[in-house]
Amino acid sequence: MQRLVKSSSNLFGDYMRNGFAVIAEFLNKDQVKTLVDESERIIGKYFVSSESKAVVKPEEFNFDNQSVIHRDQVTITIHPNAFDETGHLKIPKYAALNTIGMKLHQNFDAFRQVTFSENVKSVLRWLQYINPIVFESAIVYKAPGCSELPLHQDESYYRTDPPGSGVAFWIALDDATEQNGCLQVYPGSHKMSYLPRVFVEMHNQVKIIEENNAYKDLDESKFVPVPVSKGSLVLIDGFLIHKSGNNATDLLRRAYQFHLYDGNRSHWLGNNIVKEGQVYSFTPIY
Repeated sequence: MQRLVKSSSNLFGDYMRNGFAVIAEFLNKDQVKTLVDESERIIGKYFVSSESKAVVKPEEFNFDNQSVIHRDQVTITIHPNAFDETGHLKIPKYAALNTIGMKLHQNFDAFRQVTFSENVKSVLRWLQYINPIVFESAIVYKAPGCSELPLHQDESYYRTDPPGSGVAFWIALDDATEQNGCLQVYPGSHKMSYLPRVFVEMHNQVKIIEENNAYKDLDESKFVPVPVSKGSLVLIDGFLIHKSGNNATDLLRRAYQFHLYDGNRSHWLGNNIVKEGQVYSFTPIY
């Protein structure tokens, strides 16, 4: 905790100036191992192995062209084309995985302890959050050979009024390098306070509202990689334009991420695709 206290002024300055900030060793090795072990246990319990040839019934996830499986306490998102026509996985399960979530902070003690830790609360207080509410938490997988994640802004996927209070905590569970698809960010892009693409619910369907040539004029040379060692935290402003590269290694790259907004500054809009219920859980941090 002493290390975090010493870094608070730099953290706030970096975050306000660039739209992101990094805290190395936010979790120690034992904490990282606990999250990895728990994620492996969840996979073993809830995700059907491709070798078993057990038929699953994936529901169509209604944005981002993914499939989704709801199983008791978890929601698993699967990369496109991972299933054959009979509903079997046709690729190894780790290659099929995109995320396991979306309310790990509520349903599993290992993730609850990290999400509601004093260190997380300290960071949020430095960022002047009065009523931080976590609404989504997941393990994100980037398997060997996985392609890049296209550029986006997190607040495109959830809507508050006024916008701008969203933040993501992205914690590396493996070393994230340029070779295995670390985050890439456009420093300062959060100051544009502008969303050329948004996802909203309309008549029980997801509608994408997008301007012509959204993001087409961005200078790609402005993106910078953010390699970090496992246990590091990357804070990401909800307006920051960011992406991740492809994984050109033969090892998994995993992260634990959770998203929050400040209920003191913003209220949740009714046409959000993210809603309290089976998949998501809204919980105050303090």
